[in-house]
Amino acid sequence: RCESSPRCGGVNAYAHRPTSDDRGMSDTRRRRHGCFGRKETNEERCHRLNHFYQAKYPDVPTLTSRQLIENYDHDNIVLVDVRTKPERNVSKIEGSISLQEFQEQFSSLPPDKHVVTYCTIGYRSGLEARRLQYQHNLQGRISSLDGIVAYTHAISKQDANEDVPQVVCPSTGSNITVVHTFGKQWSCVDEGYETEHFSPPALILRLVQVSSVVVVRTIQYVGYRLGQCARSNETATKDD
Repeated sequence: RCESSPRCGGVNAYAHRPTSDDRGMSDTRRRRHGCFGRKETNEERCHRLNHFYQAKYPDVPTLTSRQLIENYDHDNIVLVDVRTKPERNVSKIEGSISLQEFQEQFSSLPPDKHVVTYCTIGYRSGLEARRLQYQHNLQGRISSLDGIVAYTHAISKQDANEDVPQVVCPSTGSNITVVHTFGKQWSCVDEGYETEHFSPPALILRLVQVSSVVVVRTIQYVGYRLGQCARSNETATKDD
């Protein structure tokens, strides 16, 4: 039977065949589209998306899941899950608290604690980290993680006996291999994990909500920066 015809269902039926449109492709796009004989892996896609989203917040320090695991110290790190409640209800990184809990507990946190925010793949965590570092004067003490999706890849490479935070079920505290990825397009978890995500209608509503939060957080960020500048100028004036 024909191996190249889609109608015959051959193994090469839907293989990508370079066309004139491919001549202007970057190497990254060629790999993604299979022009070099393979498609990008879930881990490669995860890192590519994370770099894209984190680049939107250049003034926010970043942290990879690998770095977090290798340097994790429960006494010195506060993990803050900035995702929505439906996402957190599926699973979370062990030991993390919600953004609301962080805001409520902030005044009682030791001043030397390092805050690490995380979401699905780095966009919302960068947004919240940028605001928090100016709202609470956390410069040098806050980072945005590459996300729980990237964490599934990093944790899968660890020895099961190592004492590092696992992906757990919030209600039971037991290890779990399911992650809510917000939308299907971000479901690039490690192969040992399954995913859940919002349905298309719910996703549209959630994206509108995220857009609204972005506007509010940006206004807050600008306000904190202006206030910081005003205080700095006032201090400089007094010193003069």
